[in-house]
Order: sequence, then structure tokens, then C-alpha cells
Amino acid sequence: MLTKRDVDDLVSLKGKKLASRLGMYLGQGRGNISKKHLDAIEFVKLVAKEYPNKTASEILPIVYVRARNKMILKQAQVYSRIEKLGHSVNSDDLIEYISQIKKQDKPIPSDISIEELSYFLIHKTYIKYRKEVIGTITKFAKEQSNSQNNEVWKRIFYESTTLPSSSNDSDALLVKLVSQALRLDPKGNNDIVSINDDAAAVFYSNLLTEFMPTVEHIKPQSSNGADSSSNFLAVHSHCNGKRSSTPFHEYVLANAEILPNVLNYLYYIKTEDLSRANNINKVEYLQGICKTLKEELAPIADMGDIKDFFASLDDICLADKTSLRAPESRALRLKAAGIFEQKIKSSGSESTLRKELDELYIELLKSFTQNLHKSYSKTIKQLFQEQNVFAALAVRHSMQMDERLKLSKIDSVKVNTMLSDKYKDIYAVPLRAELERLLCADTNDKYVDFIDKTMHDLFPYDNIGVYCLKVLANCRNENGIYSVDKIYQTLEKDVFD
Repeated sequence: MLTKRDVDDLVSLKGKKLASRLGMYLGQGRGNISKKHLDAIEFVKLVAKEYPNKTASEILPIVYVRARNKMILKQAQVYSRIEKLGHSVNSDDLIEYISQIKKQDKPIPSDISIEELSYFLIHKTYIKYRKEVIGTITKFAKEQSNSQNNEVWKRIFYESTTLPSSSNDSDALLVKLVSQALRLDPKGNNDIVSINDDAAAVFYSNLLTEFMPTVEHIKPQSSNGADSSSNFLAVHSHCNGKRSSTPFHEYVLANAEILPNVLNYLYYIKTEDLSRANNINKVEYLQGICKTLKEELAPIADMGDIKDFFASLDDICLADKTSLRAPESRALRLKAAGIFEQKIKSSGSESTLRKELDELYIELLKSFTQNLHKSYSKTIKQLFQEQNVFAALAVRHSMQMDERLKLSKIDSVKVNTMLSDKYKDIYAVPLRAELERLLCADTNDKYVDFIDKTMHDLFPYDNIGVYCLKVLANCRNENGIYSVDKIYQTLEKDVFD
């Protein structure tokens, strides 16, 4: 489901990564959302892929120009058919009107400056809109309603309704969405066009509106389901309405993916910071929604999958100690929270817990350095095998310099430094740049993927073991003893350098 944070994250991406993210939404939407929206997303994806160094906001003018020029070609074909029919009924007025529109409807130069585009978007003084064209042709047709050419005039009117619009054509949709997004004032009272992240956020929110959340009643209102939060689930816009009034347990039996999706949603609510939502009590909502789900699934409660689902609901309703915020690390922190929660609950005393956490720390540190060594060795071997000797030597040099491979004692401060963003900036960024230079990554998708994989293996900070190691390195007191409060605080706030 698309949240504001997802949109903000999308807007921060460039080129290939933006295209990849849009591709993910395309995959989710196939079979669920309209072809018009799928085609529009695909169009933006292709433009993003073509411009790997442009930001999400910088590609908007390109999308607008290309989509509008494609729309003009479609309009020209419609106008030609209308013009031909106009000749068949000898309507000089219609022929002259269509001729004038065709002259005005000029393509926009692909190299148009932002100033020129700004003027065009704001004034649009020479554009004839679809509604205006259909209205004028309807007027012509009404004047000829009693003529012997009545059937031809009906065809002329029908042709006018096939002009592209945002309700039936992907290019017209993009023209509308980009125009709205780039304008500071959608009503047209401004005199400059805004090409920035705010504009991009408006555009991508509207482009991906089918993925926005809408309210679904677990127990249908037609079956006396309450119109209250304890009966509400957030579902994709494109999914809403498909279920109609089907009882929830029947809908679950026919759609196996529903329960995992519901759990993901509820875990998201549990771990999200909702402090700014004054009208929502998270604990009360989760308890109410879990109760409703159990009631609606009661007819199939004896099924194994449903029993497991109920157990997960019970877990969700436990005290929320891990209010996890960052969407990019949410899954990691949920897993880490489970690992630490289990150890904390199972330990009989503080000394036992300290010992168990020490053992976990040593185990994770050993595993981390071993896996890192394997990753370096595997990368070097592959590069040598493919005759990329200089790239292999660059990776070997990085391996020799990497201080993480020399971690042989329990030094939390040092480990935490090695797992920080600052360390990645110092080591990962230069190595990536060197590999891109030596492997000509800009022109070779194979090596772009190889470099991405290499960087992930050498700097695997989205690995649950590395994440837990990072938590432990950050949660010792000055006396070397682990602090349970610090563990919870770290999971809540993600306080890392």
C-alpha cells in the first residue's frame, strides 16, 4: 500500500532505481488496475530508465512533452476522420473549424526550455479542449438533425467522442497529471512552473492512486457491520469493491493471499509512529480489529492456517515496545525485536541475560567477518575469471584495507563505527566508483547489476545478523553491561550514526 513515506522515498530516486520501483508497482497492479494506468506507469518507467541521472522531478517535463505529442498524433487521426465526413456532407463550417484546430494543435519541441514550457502550461491560449470540441461539433450536428445526412452527423459526433481523454487514454492522463503537478496553483493563477520534489510527490501520488489505501469493512455494512475503526481495514484502492458483501471467511477461503497481507498491515500499524494522529488510539484499534477478525473467521477457526493467524493476532495485541519508524528497515527491526524479546523474556536474571547477549554478540561478529571474507573472495575470483584483472585488484586492495576483517576482540565502539553510514561513505562509495570506472558500468547493465550485488555483499547492512550486531554494539553502558532500555530505545528510534 502506498504511504506518504513511500511517495517521499520514490521521489528521492533517480533513473534506474526509479524505473525499478515503478516496475515493482506494475507487477503488483497487473490484473488489478486499469490498462490506462498500467500504460501510464510503464511510460514513466521507460523515460526514467532512459535518463539514469535525472531525478524523479526532472523527468516530469520530458514525460509531459512526449505524452502530449503522442496525444496530438492521436487527435490528428480523429480530426482527419471528422474532416473526411465533413466533406461528405458538404459542411464548410465544420471543415473550417477542424482545419483551424489542426493548425493550432502543434507538437511541443523536445528541447523546449523550462521557461517556454512554463508559459505554455500557464496560458494554453491556443489549445482547444476535448469538451469544447465535442460541444461545438454537437452544435453543428443539432443544426443538421433534420437533414438527410443525419446518420453521417451521428458518426461525426461519435468520432469526436473518441478524442483522447484522461478517463480513457494513458497519454492524456499523463498530460493532465504532469500539468497539475508542475503548476504551483492548479487553478492557473500562478505565473511560474514548479519543478521540484513537491511537484513530483503530487504527480507520483496521482499516478499511483490505485495503490492508495481505502477503507474496507471486515463485516459488511449490509450485514450490520459497524461503521467504526474496529471494523476497518485499509486496502488498495484497486481492491476495494471486489469483495462486495461476501462474508469475510468465504472471501479468505477464495483468496489465500488475504491473511498474510492483513498481518503485514497490522504489524505496520503496530510498529508505526502514530503519535501525530490524535484521533487514533493504536492499542485500542489493534485490539478491536483483532477481535473483529476472530469473530468473522470463527466459521473456519479449526483450520490450521487460521489457528496460526489467530496466534499472530495475539502477538500483535501484546504491549507495543518497538515502535519502528523507518520503512526501509521495518522488516529488520521487527525480526530483531523478536530475537531480543525472546532472550529478554527467557533469561531468569540480569547476569544470565548479559551472558546470553555476550554470546550472541560474539557469534554474530564471527559470522559477520566470515561472510565478509567470503564475499570479497568470491567477488575477486569472479573478476579474475572474467579477465577483469584491474577490477579484481581494486577489490583485493579494498579487502586488505577493510578494518572489519581485523575485528578480533569485543570492542563495541569500534564495531559500531565499522557499521555506520560514515564508514560506508569512506569505503563503499570509492570502491563502487572505481569498479564502475574499470567495468564501464554506465554502458553495461550486466556490470551495473554485478556492482550492485557486490556492494550489497560487502556492506550487508540489511542483513538481520548484521542489524542485531549493530544493535548490540550500540547498547552497552559505560561499564560494558548491556542495557535492556537501550535495546528498546534503539529499536524505537533507530539511533545510529
